[in-house]
Amino acid sequence: MKEVKLSRRDFIRSSSLTAAGIAVALTDRAEAGRDQVRAAIQRAGNADSDKERLGYLKEFQKRPGLDASLKDDIAKLIAQIERWLGDKRLDYFGREAGRNLDFDFEIGEDSPLYPLTWLYRGRMVIWYALESGGVWNNPERKRKFFAAARGFFKKYAEAFPQNKIVRMYLGQPTGPYKRYEAVAGAPQWAVYQREGLERLTDIIEWWIDNRMQDDGQYGGGWGDDCEMWRWWVPILIGFDSPKIGRAQARFSKALMSQEHMKKGYT
Repeated sequence: MKEVKLSRRDFIRSSSLTAAGIAVALTDRAEAGRDQVRAAIQRAGNADSDKERLGYLKEFQKRPGLDASLKDDIAKLIAQIERWLGDKRLDYFGREAGRNLDFDFEIGEDSPLYPLTWLYRGRMVIWYALESGGVWNNPERKRKFFAAARGFFKKYAEAFPQNKIVRMYLGQPTGPYKRYEAVAGAPQWAVYQREGLERLTDIIEWWIDNRMQDDGQYGGGWGDDCEMWRWWVPILIGFDSPKIGRAQARFSKALMSQEHMKKGYT
């Protein structure tokens, strides 16, 4: 085979074209990687369930080739969502949210995961405003807290427009998703009364299934959790619900067994 010799000029030109092709390929690959990251974050952000979002993030965490800083941020966000879902104290964020009208997730504003923090930070601020008498009973402070929370929710809604939960916080109804068939011939007032009781039962059972801890508490501490029976009363007294009855009995027995209750309660 005859050897083909390239001139220096042709060699440089050929090498430049090869380098340019490699650069384009690498750029395309990097852009494709960024698109995949954006798609994964959108999927997590648009999920209406915290557990579903957590699952998407854990799946995303396993992707090969993720940037080290992004992997670190994913781990931080997963830890915070797990804490939101399972911390023994529901108000673990209260002191910081009350002081700063915010909660630090330790994720930088330049991180693609940063927008996912807005939903939780808004929830934390609005929770504090609703629970704190010093905020709720002070119109000026209440407006300030509500404005801060609304700001987080608006940004989240813009970033993840398919999320129904954040729109609910912004005053847009999202349901109901469950409907109860009316008994034929029942008066309208009875239909609504039954629906209200059924929905109350659903809420109580959600707390039992998702928030009851091993010791019988629900995350608010004995002093606050004991007040939940007030809105359980219609079901506890008016109906035979074994699941709800067992949960209340378990809580009451655990509470009365506490050291500080030995001498009774008035």
